[in-house]
Amino acid sequence: MRRLRYYPPGVSTYHVTSKCVDDQFLWRPSQRSTFLIARVLAATLEKYDIGLYAAVVMANHFHLVVRAESTELSAAMQFFKSQIALALNPLLGRQGAMSKERFRHQPVLDDASFMQLVHYVHANPVRAHCVERAHEWPGLSSFSAVIEGRHAIEVAYFDEDAWREAGKPKRIADFTETVRVPLTTMPQWEGLSALELRAARQALRSSMNATEREMDAARQKARIRVRSVASLRNADPRARPKGARPRTQQPWAFGAREAVRALRDAYRSMVAFYVEASTRFRETGVLGGFPEGTFPPWAGMSTVAA
Repeated sequence: MRRLRYYPPGVSTYHVTSKCVDDQFLWRPSQRSTFLIARVLAATLEKYDIGLYAAVVMANHFHLVVRAESTELSAAMQFFKSQIALALNPLLGRQGAMSKERFRHQPVLDDASFMQLVHYVHANPVRAHCVERAHEWPGLSSFSAVIEGRHAIEVAYFDEDAWREAGKPKRIADFTETVRVPLTTMPQWEGLSALELRAARQALRSSMNATEREMDAARQKARIRVRSVASLRNADPRARPKGARPRTQQPWAFGAREAVRALRDAYRSMVAFYVEASTRFRETGVLGGFPEGTFPPWAGMSTVAA
């Protein structure tokens, strides 16, 4: 049976990720594609009641840390992924979905795990040996905005073709468009003084410095070279990572061991309830009540309480 959707009661922070079909580099960070992805993300945040804490869009997958209610998150991600395909497909001369798998969502259960997750998301380009420093990633990333205390990711696009067609006028502002992707203040930072906020941002910067040094050492030992920005932007979007891609075990949730164990137990109880209700529906045609945080099957056909 396919893993059931489950949004734990009382949890509103999630790590959301999804990959491109066949691991292709369909979201490679060209200036135009990064701008379009930012515009779609901004439209998603405006349309749905979700808040964005951190984001990184890699060439073949994305990471978001969001605040969202269960009913909003599923609809928002469906909109986000479909609109990215509509925006980028014409640039790539292709059709269809760019990500056929359903997005993954992992609950975030405590403050310590939240900050570790934010660091993990921002460090993705560094750990993938795409850049030496996190702020150098040419694709969409919230890292610089977060550590600089800005309330939005700003992505500008200069339409050089239109500028040339207009005769290369001196006023290039007429051919430049900027999109702002609003960021939500991290729960741990709400109510902090200006001095405390600076210290919190500096702690994130220091953690990233340590990761950057660690990856520098790893590259020297393995004789790995960092890719140039030009090679990242000019990568074949239909290419895939070379070599076998190991399947890393994704955590079921981010939090202390006891909290994650309790959450898994609640999920198992929900699955057992789901199986029982499904059997009852097949036998009687009546869909009983479901635990909070669960999306029952055949919604709308019969919702008589058990």
